[in-house]
Amino acid sequence: MKMRASLSIWQIQFWGVIVSAITYLIFFIIQNAIPTLYLFTSYHNLLKKVGDFLITHKAFFLVIFISLIFTGSKRYYSVTASKIRQRQLDQEIDRWKSTPYIAPLHLYYMFFPPQTYSLSSWEGSQAIDTSYRYTVERFRDLILKRCYTSLEAKKRPTLLQIIGFKTTVEILCYLISLLSSVFIMLYFIKDLSYYSGMGLAMIPIQTYLIRRIYWLIIAIFHSGATYTYVDKFFLNNYGTREPYINLNTLSGQKIGVKIMDVWEEECLRRQKIYNKFRKIETNHAIIFDCPTLPEAPFCERDAISIVDDLSEDGIRIKNQSKKQQLNQSLMNTDFNSKVIHLSHYKRRKI
Repeated sequence: MKMRASLSIWQIQFWGVIVSAITYLIFFIIQNAIPTLYLFTSYHNLLKKVGDFLITHKAFFLVIFISLIFTGSKRYYSVTASKIRQRQLDQEIDRWKSTPYIAPLHLYYMFFPPQTYSLSSWEGSQAIDTSYRYTVERFRDLILKRCYTSLEAKKRPTLLQIIGFKTTVEILCYLISLLSSVFIMLYFIKDLSYYSGMGLAMIPIQTYLIRRIYWLIIAIFHSGATYTYVDKFFLNNYGTREPYINLNTLSGQKIGVKIMDVWEEECLRRQKIYNKFRKIETNHAIIFDCPTLPEAPFCERDAISIVDDLSEDGIRIKNQSKKQQLNQSLMNTDFNSKVIHLSHYKRRKI
């Protein structure tokens, strides 16, 4: 799902003026109809006081306005959120790679293709996002994997491990800088005021720091680092946060069919977006030439290879003493999963 772009400064100003004008007219009509209700008079006086305040402190609001324009961090948000999401996916794949099972987070992204975090209104940003292609490529790499050493996945990474050292340090540095600027104002300015002097000069600096901190925190939560939506999905459909689903039998299950259905739907959607921003008509057969489209998660050759390998020698593992235990576990595993109707779930970023 493409994130809804937040309102720009210009949109806020425009709609603010429109709402104020409409309210002004409505209150005027009401007071003329019911003279005892002084809605128009009160509202008129309120607007006058607001106008006088804006004129009196015009330098203050001008500095804030300019600061908001030149301290935007939306692109920084999209880059950070994408890196955190990919880092988390890599960590989850790594902690499950020694088992014959697929990482639940990886399976979740195969059901709900990850989307761009770009807040741009340009729809083409959806078509050039490579996150889904990366997810499917990692999935294809795992399908033919044959070496397993464990039946249990490693411990989940902590939130700080998912966020990463660099992002954590950035947040701390911005926080320290913001607190330092406030301390400087409190210590060196007896009559603290943002309307003049050093207080006015601090506004651009503090605005920049606050917006950086805000977008970094939003990026962390939107990236899925907290596992909120993933855990909820698997609890609702499997009764556990981390079901043990065998990778080697996915292509022969309803889950594998659903993964292929999602892949076809996502490729078609992205190709249509790609054609749209290139202004290509799609009245005839669609040519799938979007550079971010992944190969199919499964192919006939992969499925045959998996079946032949299992029937010939079961699952190969490095520690041969564990082979019997592992094969017996795979045969006896009962996921007790519900039939997943993905149409009931909204397409999410995480």
